[in-house]
Amino acid sequence: MIAKYSTYIIAGLTILLLSGCEKLLIDSGSSSEPVKNFDSLWQKVKDHYPYFSYKQVNWDDVYRQYRPKVNEGTSDAALFEVITAMLSELKDGHISVYTPDNYYAYNFKADAPANYDSSLIRKFYLQKPGVQSYQSGGFTYAVLANGIGYVHYRTFNRDVDSIDDILQLFEKEKVKGLILDVRNNGGGQISNVLSLVGRFTPARINIGYTVFKNGPEPDDLTEPLQVDVNPEGVTWARPVVVLTNRACFSACNIFTEIMRQLPSVTTLGDKTGGGGAMPLEYELPNGWRYRVSTSAFYGPDGFNVEGGVPPDIQVNMNQGHANQGIDDLIEQAGQRIENY
Repeated sequence: MIAKYSTYIIAGLTILLLSGCEKLLIDSGSSSEPVKNFDSLWQKVKDHYPYFSYKQVNWDDVYRQYRPKVNEGTSDAALFEVITAMLSELKDGHISVYTPDNYYAYNFKADAPANYDSSLIRKFYLQKPGVQSYQSGGFTYAVLANGIGYVHYRTFNRDVDSIDDILQLFEKEKVKGLILDVRNNGGGQISNVLSLVGRFTPARINIGYTVFKNGPEPDDLTEPLQVDVNPEGVTWARPVVVLTNRACFSACNIFTEIMRQLPSVTTLGDKTGGGGAMPLEYELPNGWRYRVSTSAFYGPDGFNVEGGVPPDIQVNMNQGHANQGIDDLIEQAGQRIENY
């Protein structure tokens, strides 16, 4: 049976996990023993990582591949290279390792087009004659020359309450629709995701499910916890186009999956960078810190967001157009709203 939780219970849980990054000490003492540290990290990942089956990674095989590279004479630098190479097998942007001398995080944006140029948008859209742009909290917004509302939200670590004043302004200006640009938004607080989504639904809706790893085997997962959202603040009923690129990650990735379920919303741009986990931070016996994904998020239709969310309409920026001051995503979003 699916356990049903209110928005606020889930929000509180996810705030604790995403922002608190609770540190769990593996060993009260310290140890520079390379084998002990390698085994400690490998075991912690085995016990808590929820995506082995989804990513088709056999963690025992990974151990057999990398464990022989470590012995009691392995230097710190060499140990760092081995464990980060091992963790790279998971291709997970939420996994990271911090040492006094090094830092590792998987590059989920590698080889993807940027599909975003803030200076182009500022110069050719927000500073265009007759257009007045504003800043409020994490939002940059304006009524564009074509009469469409534009909002860029740069991080889900910033409170979303000021969106109400923005939506009220757009209502007053009778804009045709809203372009909600979350390109280059690297995530943040899930509570802000739920709150922002609440502005675009007229009724309580199911937005997905969360599961947690609860045992050592790849498919040892909890029963899905249903996550719901209620309408909140000023609600918006006109067409919305959400702009995405590969740099949309974590909470932004989850936001994109939720928004694409709403009937008045179209997502446009590039596939997001993925990340559907609530990472927890741990410490190795030698004092190195690392983060590991410990949960998974699924859309209401069961779609696993970890690998990224594809857009409804795939659009990449054309460099020739960009050189002329044209953002292809904004232009096509405007056309979509005009034809809605």
